[in-house]
Amino acid sequence: MSYVVGTAGHVDHGKSALIKALTGIDTAHLPQEKKRGMTIDLGFAYFKHHDGTPVGVIDVPGHERFIRNMVAGVWSLDMVLFVVAADEGWMQMSTDHLKVITSMGIENVTLVISKADLVDADMLALVEEEALEQFLEIAGFIPDSVVVSSHTKKGIDGLRQHICNRLDNKIEEAELTFNTHQQQAHLYIDRIFTVNGLGTTVTGSLCGGEFHVGQKLTLQPSGEKVQVKSCNLTTRILIRQSCISRCYCIKRH
Repeated sequence: MSYVVGTAGHVDHGKSALIKALTGIDTAHLPQEKKRGMTIDLGFAYFKHHDGTPVGVIDVPGHERFIRNMVAGVWSLDMVLFVVAADEGWMQMSTDHLKVITSMGIENVTLVISKADLVDADMLALVEEEALEQFLEIAGFIPDSVVVSSHTKKGIDGLRQHICNRLDNKIEEAELTFNTHQQQAHLYIDRIFTVNGLGTTVTGSLCGGEFHVGQKLTLQPSGEKVQVKSCNLTTRILIRQSCISRCYCIKRH
C-alpha cells in the first residue's frame, strides 16, 4: 500500500519548509520558485512510513493566482496537512483552500500550526483556537492539530508519526467500504502538456492498479477514448507503481 499526503494553506505560511523538514527534500524545482521563495507549481517529495511504505507528499501553491494548481494537487490525497503560520494566523487563502478541500469531500485533515518558534505560548493558543473555529464554521468539523517549527524541528517527529497513524486508520476504514470503482486503476490528472515527438502527455496520481502501454482508457467527464502510448513512474515520489503512485502517461487516440 502506498499513500499520498498534500499540503494546503495561505501563501508563505511554511508549507514547503514543512515538507523539507518532514522529508529532507526541497520541492522547489522551478527557477522562479527558488528566486521568489514561493511555490508556483506542484512539488513532490516522500518519506518512509514506519512500516517501510513510501508516503508521497505533494506541495501545493498558496497564492491566489495559482489556485488551479492547488486544486489539481488535492484530488487524490489520502490526507491533507492544513498549514497556518503562528505569526500571521488565519488568512484569506486559508479560507479559500479550506473551501476547496471541503467541496472535494476530503475529511482526513490535520491542522498544522507552523513557525511556532516565532511566537509565545499565548499567541500559539490564540492562533490555534481561531483556526479550529474556522474549520468548524467552514468545514463542519474540528480536526486534530499539531504545533511545529520547521526551523528548530520541534514537533516534526511527532507530526510524522501522527501522519502514519492517520493513514493506518484510513486504510482500515477503506477496507470496510471498498467499492468496484476503487478497485479499477484510475489516474487523477494534474498536468497536461505536449512533448515534441511524443504527443500529449499527462501526469498525475495513479490509484487502484496499474496502466500498461497499449491500454485503452476513458477520459472523464468527456467520455473520450484514449490509448496509452508510454507510461513511466516518477521516482521523485514513490518507488513502485501500486495503489497510489506518481506517474506520467503519453496518450494517443
